[in-house]
Amino acid sequence: MSAFIDEHRERFGVEPICRTLGVSASAYYHRRQALPSARNLEDERLLEVIRVTHKKNYEAYGYRRTWKALLRAGERVPAARCSD
Repeated sequence: MSAFIDEHRERFGVEPICRTLGVSASAYYHRRQALPSARNLEDERLLEVIRVTHKKNYEAYGYRRTWKALLRAGERVPAARCSD
């Protein structure tokens, strides 16, 4: 939702967009200024480790082998988000 507001804010303004969407403009501003969560930061870090590991293995590994390579490297890999 924030991306949509950011994309159209110059044309329509934040408050009218938020009113139309039924969301709080103050919540939009708060979210925009907020720091990323610890989970988001860890996800970004882990994604880069996965990319490097995949590339290091000639991009031939699927998700299972990549996961096992990460575990062998001592990387703590959390459960999939779909299992939350």
